[in-house]
Amino acid sequence: MTWQRLARVVVAVALVIFAAVLYFAIGRRPTTPPKPVVVGRSDPAAILETAPGILTLVNGETVAFERQLTYADGRSVLQAVKLTTKDEHGREIVVRAREAVRQAPAVDANRLGEVTMKGDVRVTTSDGLDLKTAEANYSDANGILRSAGRVDFTRDRLAGSGTGATYDRARDVLWLLADARVHLAADEQGGGALVATAGTAGLERPAHVLRLIGNAHIERADRTIDAAEAMLRLSDDDKRLTRAELRGGSRVARPGAMPGTLSAMQATTIDLDYAEDGTNLRHARLEGSAADTGVDLASEPGGAGRRIQAARLTVGLAPDGATMTSLEGRESVQLALPASADRPAQTIRAAVLDAQGSETEGLRSARFTGGVEYRETAAAARAGERVARSASLDVTLLTQMGGIGSARFQGAVTFTDGAWRGEAPEASYDPAKAILVLSGGKTPAGPLPRLADDRVTVDAQAIELALNARRLVADGRVQSVFRPPGTRQAGATAVSGHLPAMLDEQQPLYVTAAKLVYDGGASLATYTGGSRLWQGESVVRADGITLDDQHGNLTASGTARSTLRLEDAPAAGSAKSAQRTVGEAKELQYVDAERKLAYIGAAHVVGPQGDVSAERIEMFLGQEGRAMVRAEAYDEITARLEGGYTITGKRLTYLTVTQRYLARGQPVRILEEKPDGCKETIGTLLTFDRSTDTIAVDGTERNRSKTKPVPCTERRR
Repeated sequence: MTWQRLARVVVAVALVIFAAVLYFAIGRRPTTPPKPVVVGRSDPAAILETAPGILTLVNGETVAFERQLTYADGRSVLQAVKLTTKDEHGREIVVRAREAVRQAPAVDANRLGEVTMKGDVRVTTSDGLDLKTAEANYSDANGILRSAGRVDFTRDRLAGSGTGATYDRARDVLWLLADARVHLAADEQGGGALVATAGTAGLERPAHVLRLIGNAHIERADRTIDAAEAMLRLSDDDKRLTRAELRGGSRVARPGAMPGTLSAMQATTIDLDYAEDGTNLRHARLEGSAADTGVDLASEPGGAGRRIQAARLTVGLAPDGATMTSLEGRESVQLALPASADRPAQTIRAAVLDAQGSETEGLRSARFTGGVEYRETAAAARAGERVARSASLDVTLLTQMGGIGSARFQGAVTFTDGAWRGEAPEASYDPAKAILVLSGGKTPAGPLPRLADDRVTVDAQAIELALNARRLVADGRVQSVFRPPGTRQAGATAVSGHLPAMLDEQQPLYVTAAKLVYDGGASLATYTGGSRLWQGESVVRADGITLDDQHGNLTASGTARSTLRLEDAPAAGSAKSAQRTVGEAKELQYVDAERKLAYIGAAHVVGPQGDVSAERIEMFLGQEGRAMVRAEAYDEITARLEGGYTITGKRLTYLTVTQRYLARGQPVRILEEKPDGCKETIGTLLTFDRSTDTIAVDGTERNRSKTKPVPCTERRR
């Protein structure tokens, strides 16, 4: 036996012994062996197929699959794949797809790497987000899922869609890259719904923020919102809108808004804060250029809306989300209220606006400060504009902001209306009644309110002007000046009427009193309370003075006194000379058409014609009004003349051109006071020629039979 055969025998015996030991150690086995597991080949191109399994990766992600196919180029395909991971906030995120392709070259077996998921790709989170797309790429290096096709997502009441998307599973942020559309369904009460569209949209779920970029457009039940970009802040459960931040060409519109309520807002940037219900707007902040930043309020059907503009606006709204309860404006503020059937258009400009109102009535008062300008356009019944300027303005607003109810101006106030211009420390204005009151002249050292047109200036402690009726009432320290035509403002409208001809039209005329009432319809200016009128040396004083601006008449009543410079022409061709004439009576009347100046009631006039007392004295002036032509005295006249003559009677006439006095009476007397004694002449008709110093009685030369010497004490009678 060779050693080889011996070795084979030894090995065979050893195997038999090992089999026997093994049999007795584990017992008898079934005689029919089990069927082997056969894995079917789903893709002949695969070099390796793996049955269902789960991969646990180093970053904590797990990947479950029903089959894994490996190819010669290093690719691997996971079928019926389920990726489970968590974001940085602890939310569980599950990504499912019919298959996931791991790209070549092969990556670390402990990492998923770059994969392409195909077929019914779906992302769900533990807090309710559900995202669907047909195909997506995923990288476990950055945790971002990318899709180029249509993407749809839902979470409770929130849903959206778009073309192309990215989902950052670590930050839980979803972006819809094109044709973005997001819908927030209504709540249980049927409110809070919105539909938003934009070029792209991003849902930052941890921050509860929805970003809309590129032509953002939002539709709600009663309004539309547009902007280049918008950021919508949602409640913690993403069910309600709490705030909207609009940027670039922002606009909010409420078609069909009720009159007086918010109808539109526009600005470069707008921030909107919503009530707890997520439906009604409570606050809005607007900012941009003053020309493009504004808030509009709706008007009655067919009417123009109301508009407030400023570089910055802050709006407070009532619970209905439409009625303004507060409004703040800063920089280049403008409030524009359109004209109505009974009101002109009104515009207010200022640096600052603060307005307040109530939840039921809306804005009812407003304060403007900083370079205030109020402008009122022409109504049908008049021409031009009314313009006021001041440091500040307080106004009351009509219901639904239908206009300005009242206005209170303060600080260097100016008010113009056609030819009228008012200036005062303060002023109030009632647009409905068209009544302006200038005030603030209580301090003796301070300037008085002033009202002027192209003809007259009035200063007083308070001035009230009814603009349409042209009725003026000035009260307290009244001072007025009638200016000559040559000093009137260039381009001013000529005012009809003129001064009394006994005054000089080319010189200013001054009048002071305690009170002035001017009736523009009747062209009457009535001064009362210590009235004084003067021009140069000519002065009229009385309790009251009335000037008829249209006819040039003048009346002074209540202890009237006058000092006038009247010309006296003794004879034709003689040089005229201005002489002072002083008169007093209970009343003074000047009628310009008749050139008649009358002193009525206990009249007393002293002038070149003599010292005359009578119940009534009338002086007739020449056509120019400043030269006396004739004088008449009535009832119980007493005339003391130059040369020591005293005439008494019932009536006295004096002719300037002949210097002749004609006296009548029953009887008429003339008393002569001479150095050698006194003589009295009596008759019924007496003529005294001043130039020749001759007397005619009853139409004849002096009749000595009617003349008798008398004691010089007779002159006192």
